Amino acid sequence: VFFSAALAYLFPIRLLVLAFAILGPLHYFTEIHWLEKKGFFFKGDSKKWFWFALICCFLVVSPKLIFAFFSDQLPFYKVLEAYNSWTNTFIFLAIVIAVIQLFSTSIRYLICFGILSIFATFLFQGSKLYHDFIGLFVPTVIHVYLFTLLFMYFGAKSAKSQWGYIAIVSAIGLPILLFTIPVDYSLINTDTLQSSIYVEEKFYITPTVIGYYLGLTDLTFSFESAIHIKLIMFVAFMYTYHYLNWFSKTTIIQWHKGMSYTSVSLLCCAWFILMGLFYYDYSLGFVVALFFSLLHVILELPLNTKTIKFLIQKKTP
Repeated sequence: VFFSAALAYLFPIRLLVLAFAILGPLHYFTEIHWLEKKGFFFKGDSKKWFWFALICCFLVVSPKLIFAFFSDQLPFYKVLEAYNSWTNTFIFLAIVIAVIQLFSTSIRYLICFGILSIFATFLFQGSKLYHDFIGLFVPTVIHVYLFTLLFMYFGAKSAKSQWGYIAIVSAIGLPILLFTIPVDYSLINTDTLQSSIYVEEKFYITPTVIGYYLGLTDLTFSFESAIHIKLIMFVAFMYTYHYLNWFSKTTIIQWHKGMSYTSVSLLCCAWFILMGLFYYDYSLGFVVALFFSLLHVILELPLNTKTIKFLIQKKTP
């Protein structure tokens, strides 16, 4: 946690861009493999949940892939743009299904609540809060930071570990510390390739919107703004710590167990292929990584809801 915070202070832009490209895909692939071995913690048919999540991700990411590589002069561009504004519906639908399956695995109930949730999105469509919460915060701040803290608390509480609680306090306190330290602009080189990627791939949206809801900034960003640089530090910290925290959990959740030589080989091949895409064209790698990022977020939803339920009931699995 201290290592992540130090890197976030020294190289905030570079760390965010590189961590997403290098550590991110390896995390997605290994966690999806681990979740599959656990039946995705889904009470019903885990295969159906996997295919449902896969279809949702395709429906969310496919228009973004087209936007990234095809001209806005395409005849169906306006239609696709309108459709893209509704893609948060599929993430919202996945959240609803993940919650409902805690109480019933009946296909009729799941379909019924699924249809109701789709109708509900017609009421929410005009709400900025809905789009920011579902489309931005669920895959980023909530999954990457808040649920990381929640799992740490769950583990510390279950094991009655003082070190676990210290780690939680550190993960909360260090970002606060980053906000109190003056920005050293000599460390912020905005003329680098990473800074260009930061702008082109719209990494700035997450820190900017976080700052907006915290009342720290408006919805514009500037590399000359100390507040925005500190928000970049926070986002870079939360992503890097999220990834490194996962890789350090081999002795706790033992996600590496059950990996055969074949599965390790396939995971490594997929990782190297995605690294190649990032190297060839960061935008292409970004969209493909976005697909797997969203897939692992959705596949983890049953575990998220199950963990919250256990903590509320004061039980352990």
